[in-house]
Amino acid sequence: MKYGNLPLSWSFFGYQEVKIISNKIYILINQVIDRSYILCILFSLFLYSLTAQSFFEEVAQQSGIDYTYSTVNYLGGGAAFFDYDNDGDEDIWVAGGVKQDVFFENDGNGNFTEIGAQIGLDAANGNVTSGVITGDLDNDGFRDVMTIPHIGHHPLLFRNNGNGTFSEISAEAGIGLDEYKAQSHAAAMADVNLDGYLDIYLATYIDNINSIYDQSGAVVGFDHDCFKDFLFINNGDWTFTESSAQYAINNEGCALAVTFTDYDGDADADIMVANDFGEWIIPNVLYQNQFPESHYSDVSQASNADPAVYGMGIAIGDYDQDLDLDYYITNLGRNVLIEYQADGIFEDKTDQRGIEDTFMSGDSLLASGWGTAFVDVDNDQDLDLFVCNGFIPSALFIDNHEYNQNRLFLNDGNPQGLGYSFSEIASGSDLADGGRGRGYAYSDYDNDGDLDFLVVNINHHTMGDPIEKVQLYRNELENDNNWLQLKLEGTINNKDAFGSTVKIVVGNHSWLHDYNGGFGSFASQHSSIAHFGLGQASQVDSLVISWPGGNKSYHTNIPANQKVKITEDGDLTTTNNLSSSPTNFRMDVYPNPFSDQVKVAFDLQKGSQINIAVFDALGKKVETLKNAYLHRGAHSIYWTPSVQHKTTAWYVVVLKSEHYLISQRVFYQ
Repeated sequence: MKYGNLPLSWSFFGYQEVKIISNKIYILINQVIDRSYILCILFSLFLYSLTAQSFFEEVAQQSGIDYTYSTVNYLGGGAAFFDYDNDGDEDIWVAGGVKQDVFFENDGNGNFTEIGAQIGLDAANGNVTSGVITGDLDNDGFRDVMTIPHIGHHPLLFRNNGNGTFSEISAEAGIGLDEYKAQSHAAAMADVNLDGYLDIYLATYIDNINSIYDQSGAVVGFDHDCFKDFLFINNGDWTFTESSAQYAINNEGCALAVTFTDYDGDADADIMVANDFGEWIIPNVLYQNQFPESHYSDVSQASNADPAVYGMGIAIGDYDQDLDLDYYITNLGRNVLIEYQADGIFEDKTDQRGIEDTFMSGDSLLASGWGTAFVDVDNDQDLDLFVCNGFIPSALFIDNHEYNQNRLFLNDGNPQGLGYSFSEIASGSDLADGGRGRGYAYSDYDNDGDLDFLVVNINHHTMGDPIEKVQLYRNELENDNNWLQLKLEGTINNKDAFGSTVKIVVGNHSWLHDYNGGFGSFASQHSSIAHFGLGQASQVDSLVISWPGGNKSYHTNIPANQKVKITEDGDLTTTNNLSSSPTNFRMDVYPNPFSDQVKVAFDLQKGSQINIAVFDALGKKVETLKNAYLHRGAHSIYWTPSVQHKTTAWYVVVLKSEHYLISQRVFYQ
């Protein structure tokens, strides 16, 4: 293996940074009337260019996180941010590799204490893990956890007992079986069949290594055998049924990342898989959910969503604010941005946006990208992009640099000319660490209104010495931009509301957020709380939430700089001890459960055309109860299901007016 050299300390003054500075100078000079101030502006801008690159500070050990992931091989592991005890701050679960996973409890002030053994993580002793995902699998209001298995182990399922402890139940749940032992680095949760419970997709990796050699014995390609992926359908009783073949998603590519995502906007959970060795085995895969059929269709080639790369991580975001979702896939070499087009086809826009991240330090050695995310780091209303880079030994024809610096690409927010473009700003800061990064997750763990980063390394170098530490980067942003954070809660759908989408409108800007649970980064899970930078706007003009299955709710004039929880029944409350602000559009369906007849009661604040309909558990319309103009005031209507319709466990009553849509699930007994 050929190794690169450590970049010189002055390398951050290279071409790319000079170009960035020059662009900023050009903008400022055109705003300066008195040319005598130009030299002063240049000097000030030079100082600014240094400080602008340094608003993340590495604070892991001073925050109580002193931990090393113990890797089996060079693939490494990940972590997850989530609030395990519902105390309003997000905690951290870190995979352990060949040693026990650890859990860091947040004290609410951004300090962490490792409490894994006392909350039940020691049940995983002896199990090799690469990553972790979380979700409320039984809709009891507490996040449960599944570990991602590494080399000959099955996943472990931890039930959150709601009292600050976890119980390991994978065997009873039907997940901890020998037949599900596989090497994996990726998993995700979503409600595939829209029955109200989260299902689990486990993407798997190499089973047997088969390399292709030339006459001299050098590796020139790959023909590995990979495990098939698994889909665990949640039965709602803490058991799961493996159904990948039934749903036609038993992909046998060598996956390193997976995410559920509603790419086509039809309110069900599609699947994107980033496969390693895509040029040689199976490239990236996009599965379209065919709900209400229990089936997925492979639309990878038809939609041009199948780049043949060494896929390692997936970032999701409407970075260009055209109200559809775009995807960025990390790679050993050139990363790939596929941008959604109006005709449903994706187009490669990587080079136009300046986010290739192909080579390190101007030489021919490749960068190797892993965890990633679109994230608004400066709260200016547009999504930036972080890439966690890290060296991995590889064949000479894809040789990568030993010191892969992390990248932070700042979105210029300018749709003019060729469209949005990015400038790399991590160089010269703590964030540009040249260690061997793998897992990456973001969260506002200190509740200060900006997003912080966690990176799981397998070999972090400082002056050439390995320290192999997990790193926590605190965002020290000092601008006066505003923000809003949003937590959704399902009542008809899964409690976490994974699979929803949010349209946000701020002034003349609007963009889409995929509330998918924070999945997609290598072996890791971001915070699922939606974070919106608002720039100088003092409020969000409107939020349109599309819940799984297609029901919508609308909320307007939400003040900035707060955390907001919105439940599927229409309530909006702040979660920072401010007074609640319920919507003025109400509906009640009772008795619930019912055995004969239900009453639908609702209030209209003003006259409106309304439509009331009943849907069964599969989303099929059973009956329209009302479709008429009604005057302001209280109204009610009764429904008695016919004999042929008394065959389902529950129904959804949906009331739609000109301005609102509210739905409520009602159970039949």
